[in-house]
Order: sequence, then structure tokens, then C-alpha cells
Amino acid sequence: MDLRKVGLFEIDDIYNTEDIFSSNSIWDFSYRINSINRNWKVYSEFNNSYSERLRELEDDLKLEDMGAESLGAFSESHEIDLDYFPSNLRGYIISIALSSLENLLSELAEEVSNDLGKKIQLDNRKLPFINKYILWFSRECNLEFSIPKKLNKSLDAIREIRNRFLHKINRDIPDNIAKTMSEMTEEINTESSVDDKFVDKSLERICELVKKIEISYIDFIRNNYPPIK
Repeated sequence: MDLRKVGLFEIDDIYNTEDIFSSNSIWDFSYRINSINRNWKVYSEFNNSYSERLRELEDDLKLEDMGAESLGAFSESHEIDLDYFPSNLRGYIISIALSSLENLLSELAEEVSNDLGKKIQLDNRKLPFINKYILWFSRECNLEFSIPKKLNKSLDAIREIRNRFLHKINRDIPDNIAKTMSEMTEEINTESSVDDKFVDKSLERICELVKKIEISYIDFIRNNYPPIK
């Protein structure tokens, strides 16, 4: 792959930390998510190029005198890559991005716990991992932020796709999740498929939540500790 064509060194960061340093965990997240985004941009470009070459090969085989046998072999091997290469990459990117968010919350909770001398005690109810930590921050640590309803619905959709990719790859997407996916990509998606635009929006939504967390944490530090230099 020619990295110059992909423009690897021209890919903008998807997350930028505030000028005021606040937390190692937030900086670590920024490094991870920006690398994940570059990974996504580079390999989605590769998949597009590879898929184009496969379609050209398929067309050539159809024109050959003995193409039926070769076309059959092609259909049983490389043709499936047209579906699996893009879907595997999308599932991986969504999964690792969401895991990076969960890792951030866990590490930030450790920082806050050590600073305040509080034990991390998460809600016992059956709630998503992310929501449990956010409740602990707001209730026990007075770290004030909430997830807007629209953003929370997006996170539900991202979690559903991550879980489907990891555990039940052929499971149908529930109607309410499919509706949210369509709203996230701002287009009608009758097949409820996970396309490139949904991956882009997923990364944006995760970064949107982390920015809320970062701003709230900076305010928390200012209210509880000496001014940040």
C-alpha cells in the first residue's frame, strides 16, 4: 500500500485535549483514539482499493472462454472478501474504540478514587458499564456531567454493534437500534447495515462523550484543588 496515496500523514486527529493538562487517562485516550482513527482511514482505503480490484478480476473471469470454472473458484474464495473485509474492519474499529472509552472511565475512576480517598462502588443494577461509571462520578464524586438522550441512544447502538460483532455476528439488529443508526448517519438505511459512515459517526460520538468528561473533570479539579498552572 502506498501511504502517500492514502495520506496517512495528513489525517487530522479526531480528538484534541484541552490546553490545560488534567488527567493521564484522558491523554492516553486521545493517543489511542487518534491512532484508531488513522487505522480506520488507512485500512478502509485499502479495502476500497482491494474491492475494486476484485470486481475487475470478476469481470475478467466472466469474459474468459473457460471462465465458468475459474469464476466458481473465485466465488468460493476471494469474492467473499467483498463482504467480510469491510465488515470485519468496521466491527474491529467500533469494538476497540468503545473499549478505549471504557478503559478511560476505569482509569479515571482510579485517579479520582485515589485523590478523594473514596472506594469505587458501582451501581448494582443491570446497566451498561459506561453508565455505571458515570453515575458513580456524579453521585459519589460530585463530578457533574450527564449524557444527553440522543448521545445515550447512539452509545446503545454502538454497544449493540460491538456485542453483535464479538458474540453473535449473524444476529439481526433490533428495530430501535436500526432507527438510531439511521439517525446517526442522517440517511435512510433500509438494510440496517453497518457502513463506513456509521463507523465515522461512532468515533465522533465516543469523542463527544469524552470531551464532556474532560471538561467536567477540569471543573472538578478547579473546584477541589489549587489552580492548574
